[in-house]
Amino acid sequence: MLDYPPGTAIPAHVDPVPGRRHWRANVVLWGERAFEGDAVLRVGPLVVFRPDVMPHGVANVSRRRVVLSFGVAV
Repeated sequence: MLDYPPGTAIPAHVDPVPGRRHWRANVVLWGERAFEGDAVLRVGPLVVFRPDVMPHGVANVSRRRVVLSFGVAV
């Protein structure tokens, strides 16, 4: 569970996992859909992406944002 208070922003970055492929699924439970970057899939509040190879970040949020995040490295 990720909790972003108002005013939070995360610059574009990658999250390397040497020797593995990193997959992540984020679901916005509350607040803005502020994900920035390419995604494998975007459906409503769901974003699926490869954070190890796809630059991603979060735009400045004006109100609290709560995200349920699942990740796996295979």
